[in-house]
Amino acid sequence: MKLLITGLAGIYAIIITALSLFYLRVSSSETKISDEGEPNDKGADKSQSPVNFHPLGLVKSMSKKDCVMVFGCSVLTMISVYLLYTRKIIGFESEKTMANTIMYMLFVTVTLIVTMIDKETRKIPNKIVVIFALVGVVFRIYQMYAQKTSIKVMILSLVLTFVISACVLFLVSFVSRGGIGYGDIKFLIVCGVLLGISKLLLMMSLSLISCLTTAIFLVGTHRKTLKDTVPFGPFMFMGYILGTCIGVLP
Repeated sequence: MKLLITGLAGIYAIIITALSLFYLRVSSSETKISDEGEPNDKGADKSQSPVNFHPLGLVKSMSKKDCVMVFGCSVLTMISVYLLYTRKIIGFESEKTMANTIMYMLFVTVTLIVTMIDKETRKIPNKIVVIFALVGVVFRIYQMYAQKTSIKVMILSLVLTFVISACVLFLVSFVSRGGIGYGDIKFLIVCGVLLGISKLLLMMSLSLISCLTTAIFLVGTHRKTLKDTVPFGPFMFMGYILGTCIGVLP
């Protein structure tokens, strides 16, 4: 059962990352064609006609870096699920493990999507942050309601975590001189509301360590220079996964 769930988690991660990448490629192609303008009826240019991507064609169009990213995310997810399931942090045995499973699935899904989008566009769309916030807050309220938490405590808890998360993250952005963008900040604020301040700080610390380690490697191998930037989205995914591996998250 453990190996089956681990394998399904890996397949799920591949599907999410691949679909996100395919969506970005299709959207990019349609935008390019729209910017170039529609061809005239008489002298229509077939090269500017809308492109209908076939899944098989999109798979063939994936670069080596895309494949490494997709399968790397899959492997990390499998390791995380295996460890969490072994420690009985996630599963289907009790309400607590079920709640942890739902929260884990929500975070993995959203962080995988953010990873691919940020990698391709260097942006995190507001609509993804809003959807993540709405779904996450509703689930968080349900968790507190199941624990028989009063409405006043619910509201106070959510507001305080929001305010503290926002203050901490804007301070980090200021100290890093824009090293962490506003899209990253908005996404991490939602993570703070759902996880709590202590777990958010752990996730951020692991994300920054992963980012710093990767940056040192890229600069050391002359693949990047000190003036180059890297998307932070993939490292937020790594930070969350590493946090689950050491048993602190979700």
